[in-house]
Amino acid sequence: AMQEEENAKIAEAQANRATDQGEAQKDAVRLKMAEMRAQGRTGYAAGNVALGAGTPAEYEVDLAQRAQMDLDTIDTNTNLEAWGHRVQAVDHTNSANALNTQAANSRTAGTWGAAGSLLAGASSVAGGYYLQGAGTGGKFWDRALGQYTKSTPSH
Repeated sequence: AMQEEENAKIAEAQANRATDQGEAQKDAVRLKMAEMRAQGRTGYAAGNVALGAGTPAEYEVDLAQRAQMDLDTIDTNTNLEAWGHRVQAVDHTNSANALNTQAANSRTAGTWGAAGSLLAGASSVAGGYYLQGAGTGGKFWDRALGQYTKSTPSH
């Protein structure tokens, strides 16, 4: 159970790491988009092209759309990976709970088993006591006769 609890913690940490990595990937896409926009503006400006309309504006819109698609893809992949790790964490937690319950049940069964053994032993002693005639006023049960007698039972 302790190992399963540890595995659950590890899986949760992996989910958090996946989320952090996704954010880092998104930051890289944003940085790349800013670099590409700056390069495009620099190129258009060097060619004496007006930046606010026409091809330069279309270029920036296209660039922003592609970047958004990349960001959405990263979000989807990150969420799926993190979800998978969190499902594993829940599975490990459930397994740990089941093992703890099983252990508690085993402890209870052991206690009741020991009590049963003590009672069986006491019953055996009492049965021997009565078979020796101590509990019947010195009489013994004779199976062959089907009754109590004062003599040792015949077999």
